[in-house]
Amino acid sequence: MTMILDLLNDAFEKAKFPPSIYEAKKIINKLGLNYKNIDACPKHCMLYLGDDEKSLDACKHCGTSRWKPNKKKKIAAKVLRYFPLKPRLQRLFTCRKTAKDMRWHVLEDNKDGLLRHPRDGEAWKTFDLIHPEFSSDPRNVRLGLATDGFNPARTLSSTYSIWPIFLIPYNLPPWICMNHTSFILSMIIPGKQSPGNNIDVYLKPLVEELCELWSGVDTYDSSLNENFRMRAALMWTISDFPGLGILSGWNIHTGLACPTCNLDAEPCRLRNCNKWCFMGHRRFLSRNHKFRLNRVRFDGSIEERNPPLKLSGSEIFRQVEHINTTFGTRAIQNGTRKRSRQEVTQWNKRSIFFELPYWESNLLRHNLDFMHIEKNVCDNVMYTLLHEKDKSKDNLNARKDLKEMGLRPDLWPDDNGKYHLALFSLTRGTKKLFLKTLKTITVPDGYSKLQLLKDRIVVTLCHLEMLFPPSFFTVMVHLTVHLIEEAKLGGPVHYRYMYPVERELGHLKSFVRNKAQPEGSIAEGYLAEESLTFCSRVDGNLRQADLPYYGKLEDIIEINYYGRFSVILFKCKWADTTRDRGYKKDCWNFNCVDFDRLIHIGDREEHEPYIEASQAQMVYYVDDVVNEGWSVVVHIKPIDLYDMGEEVEENAYENESYQEQQLEQFSRLDDQYVQLATNHLNDDIVD
Repeated sequence: MTMILDLLNDAFEKAKFPPSIYEAKKIINKLGLNYKNIDACPKHCMLYLGDDEKSLDACKHCGTSRWKPNKKKKIAAKVLRYFPLKPRLQRLFTCRKTAKDMRWHVLEDNKDGLLRHPRDGEAWKTFDLIHPEFSSDPRNVRLGLATDGFNPARTLSSTYSIWPIFLIPYNLPPWICMNHTSFILSMIIPGKQSPGNNIDVYLKPLVEELCELWSGVDTYDSSLNENFRMRAALMWTISDFPGLGILSGWNIHTGLACPTCNLDAEPCRLRNCNKWCFMGHRRFLSRNHKFRLNRVRFDGSIEERNPPLKLSGSEIFRQVEHINTTFGTRAIQNGTRKRSRQEVTQWNKRSIFFELPYWESNLLRHNLDFMHIEKNVCDNVMYTLLHEKDKSKDNLNARKDLKEMGLRPDLWPDDNGKYHLALFSLTRGTKKLFLKTLKTITVPDGYSKLQLLKDRIVVTLCHLEMLFPPSFFTVMVHLTVHLIEEAKLGGPVHYRYMYPVERELGHLKSFVRNKAQPEGSIAEGYLAEESLTFCSRVDGNLRQADLPYYGKLEDIIEINYYGRFSVILFKCKWADTTRDRGYKKDCWNFNCVDFDRLIHIGDREEHEPYIEASQAQMVYYVDDVVNEGWSVVVHIKPIDLYDMGEEVEENAYENESYQEQQLEQFSRLDDQYVQLATNHLNDDIVD
């Protein structure tokens, strides 16, 4: 990196670059762009975070050494990279446009009542009612937390697992909210093993900072040019289903795996398939539905139960408030983990999120992930219809379970393990027709009434229970029955599913250069990208005292980052628009600049003559022949920019719109005649 800085210094003689990577990092640290290294116990027992813990050489819970063995210097065996949240939220308000976008959820009304954003959901609205002092200022930040593990080695043979924690600010408008640049990396939980139930140990510094942000931190709002007390709240978490169990503490490996049904369910274990079965969806039907009385087509019984009641946060807290958990990896003897012989419990811990003063009142705390539910349901249906040998849910063991349950005698296997295919199983000929049709089918996108969609899901599940064997109904199939209620609470699923999170994990994986230290590579790569994003936002906000910046293009530079992406820079000669000597408005309200009076000529570190091409707006200059040295600014529309009837905010700056000439100052509003003639005669005009 130092060699690259030397190259830049040679290429740009007038620009001042830091002489070394160390000096460059010092500049970045001044912007609050840094992270903390927090040592952790190798067995996930604790963080060396408190003043009384930083001096310890071994874990106070398990006694494991803090340091790597056989090293001359003390090097921590496990390190958490933590990115402080408060300065990163404060930086969202340093750019005028981003600061205004943080108030979008209040500035823009929902005129037709459709769910387009989390602010339209019941969870957001209820949070506003419960915490009016928080909702009174639209700049207070609503956050979502997302996480998942990934393997940085790009090979399936490795079991290394890193767990980043992302935060998503939901104040932003729909077209920005889930963008890559809107994600805030909060921490990198190190591998090699997944933290599992011990993830609360690593979440401690984040939860402490969220508690501080609930009280507020002084922040400058550049869009309103004022200081305010910024507060922040965590609305919910986003993860796959195993991640939901890790974050919430709910045991997802039992017959009561559904966290929404909670304890109001009847476990059903399939002995031959060796798995839990989740059926009984007739209870979600209306009380007078005919399927409730049908014994033969279902499990041989009448369904009289009501749907399970969704528990509030207070009711959940009462279930877990007396649970005391000792974190850390279980002891290993003879190369295998000792299995606890204690009775399996449904709650593994009391989630650390209950330390947040508002968490208990949140209507939606942990989201069911639509992405993985969609994939698993699709896999179950496809492989079962195609009768894939290893993946179909209709196999010999499934048929044996049907026989033990006394259901559908025509599908029972004989003593030799032979059985008849079911009606839904495709033959060789029908498979080709099915796949050919599936290849060309197009499913339209659109809107749906949620209650109607919910009723259809329940009826569809009941129809599937009449067709498919019990082994088909994994917990992921069952979870579809709760998706609509979550959509009512949280808004559209694309703000709460794992697709954008998985893309972020793939992006972080591209930062890994040193395979021996993948966490450090990711942290440094993210920090460099975060610095570029922050600087582009600040440069894009080129305003001081409500004055625009005007420049003349001198050079165009393309910076190519190893073919991964490139940045186009404009080097400009900037007129001094901060003073009257370089900028003024004439009597016709036109902007005028003097290019003999310049700023940002590169003589100081913070005086940068470069901008990104995307931050520029096209103008041309007309020399003022009356006032020598001055040029009149005229805005023009690029020839390749088409007006599609939409207002694109990024392409126009508030202070650089086409100037409206104030002609009323030169005319009178009464009915008296206005003199139009001058004192010059036509003979005075020289041809």
